[in-house]
Amino acid sequence: MMKSLAFVSLLLLSPMLFAQKLEEKIHITGEAEIEIPADQVLLTVHLQYKDYENVQTAFNAHKAAEQKLVKLVKDLKISGSDVQYSLISFSRQQEYTATSSLREYFVTTQTVNILLKDLKSYPDILIKLVNSGFTNVSTGFTSSKGKDFPEELLTKAVEQARKKAEVIAKASGRKLGKVTYVGDAAKSDPIFRAEMTYAKAADSGGFISEYPQTIKKSLSLEVIFELY
Repeated sequence: MMKSLAFVSLLLLSPMLFAQKLEEKIHITGEAEIEIPADQVLLTVHLQYKDYENVQTAFNAHKAAEQKLVKLVKDLKISGSDVQYSLISFSRQQEYTATSSLREYFVTTQTVNILLKDLKSYPDILIKLVNSGFTNVSTGFTSSKGKDFPEELLTKAVEQARKKAEVIAKASGRKLGKVTYVGDAAKSDPIFRAEMTYAKAADSGGFISEYPQTIKKSLSLEVIFELY
């Protein structure tokens, strides 16, 4: 009988002990963001062709455009290692006609990414693409140094997490201990994001050409600290 009572008491106390154990740790999201010089431009050429009769006709038009783009890239002396492409995909879609009836058609789609390592060549190459009939082109800045800053980002993210944890620990009358876990965060801190967006917006103004272009590289970590 005494053993049964002891077992029941342990079961009742287990949630309390588990909760108390959880209170000995604090989970914090640490984030870091840096800006690096943009020294490259990525052009993404979107190829899309459709036909209302059969997919072969759309495919033939697509292949002709693809061959034309390959020749243009070679004429521009762009290295093959700076060109990446997706495979051609096919789909059957529908649209409403003027009489509100549905009409089927076949579509081919493909994207071709062209990396320009010389920023000065960007306007001329874009114009040549458009003049050759490739009018669906999206552009964006990128950097050759995009993979050079993992240690700096990690350090800043953990430091930011520690500062936040110290504030919380002090406010709760506790002391911060060592780090017990560091991993990728499932979601970012909205306060951090808002602050970074505001800081960036406050620096903008004037003519775009007056400012060197940069791109952001960010990291979000979940850091667990011990509490005493």
